Amino acid sequence: MTGRTLSWYWKIMWAGVSPLLIISLLLFYLSDYILTGTLQYQAWDASQGQLVTKDYPAYALAVIGLLVASSTMCIPLVALGTFVLRRLRRGDPAPVA
Repeated sequence: MTGRTLSWYWKIMWAGVSPLLIISLLLFYLSDYILTGTLQYQAWDASQGQLVTKDYPAYALAVIGLLVASSTMCIPLVALGTFVLRRLRRGDPAPVA
């Protein structure tokens, strides 16, 4: 982009450390969600005069899931798209499974 080659530090960060951190955060979120069951929040109940724990409604869980998926899936989808486009440009046949 700037016409200079990248140093080894940035190559390691972009190729190794960043994807590992993103994948580990996604796995931690999923494991935490699976182990705890459902997501909850605390709300003030004026009649009781204390905090009560409530479950998020289904639509909120859907929005949370979409936000998590949209922020984490862009990297693998772009990588897959780049891989497919490069194979198509080279004219390589698709691998047989």
